[in-house]
Amino acid sequence: MALATGGSEDGRAAVTTPRPRPAVCVVFAILLGSTGCAADSATTQKRLEPQPALPGSAPLDALDPVTRGAFLPRQRSREHEVARGLFETGLEPVYPAAARCPAIDHPFGEPWRGPMQGVRHHGADIPARDGTPILAIADGVVIARYTGAEGFRGIEIVLRHAPEDTGLAAWIYTAYSHLKKMPALEVRQRVRMGEPLGPTGRTGVPSRGRAEHLHLGVYFSERQEYVPLQHRFVPVEGHYADPVALMRRRMPLDSQSMMALPDAERRVRIPYRLTTGETVPPDARIIWPYACAPTR
Repeated sequence: MALATGGSEDGRAAVTTPRPRPAVCVVFAILLGSTGCAADSATTQKRLEPQPALPGSAPLDALDPVTRGAFLPRQRSREHEVARGLFETGLEPVYPAAARCPAIDHPFGEPWRGPMQGVRHHGADIPARDGTPILAIADGVVIARYTGAEGFRGIEIVLRHAPEDTGLAAWIYTAYSHLKKMPALEVRQRVRMGEPLGPTGRTGVPSRGRAEHLHLGVYFSERQEYVPLQHRFVPVEGHYADPVALMRRRMPLDSQSMMALPDAERRVRIPYRLTTGETVPPDARIIWPYACAPTR
């Protein structure tokens, strides 16, 4: 059985196994942002010894009130989410004419199409055929793997990209959700841009009518520290970013700046990797999370 690497409420890294829960308990926990139910016991929950803290990991008390309100479900504040960039930017990806690329169908920042009201979409959804390899969008290091025991993200892997990985003056985090199965990649393992991370699936997707897709989340901070909680990670002084903003491959990334761009600059030509192996443009250090098939 695959393990999820995360941390306890005090910010320590930990490994947990998924546990069965009654349906009512799960719904109640989601609505309240809780990580447990009274029915849980030692027979239904197994907690292994914490792993050594990863370089750059920080305790929970490193998070300021605005970051907590923007990222922690039980402390959610729409005001703080907006302050950290969680709103529609108006950016539009421009896909190549010479290749077919899986395209976004549920953009960042718009009202979430899931079962909970008043929630904004934290990333961008990109439909693809079942099992299609998801690619690392840049060089980076695996910092977390989650089984989807909580929430709607399903099986998820998270990468951290240092400034030297992307050429951008920020620490960037990319989260790849709804994978079909847990990747073989381990925490602390380094990956290269374009390396397959895992197969496209629909684990954690709440709607039966929703097809297989990747939910791509992008976050950034000027600081390298992050808090590894049990079912999620939070960058210290973190911000949300529209994944399309990252495809610009230059600073700034924040949503406020994206909204202020002239209309012509909101159309973003995506960099990508062809199924034949070429990168377009050749010097790109950030690419689309799926390979694109040449059309000619």
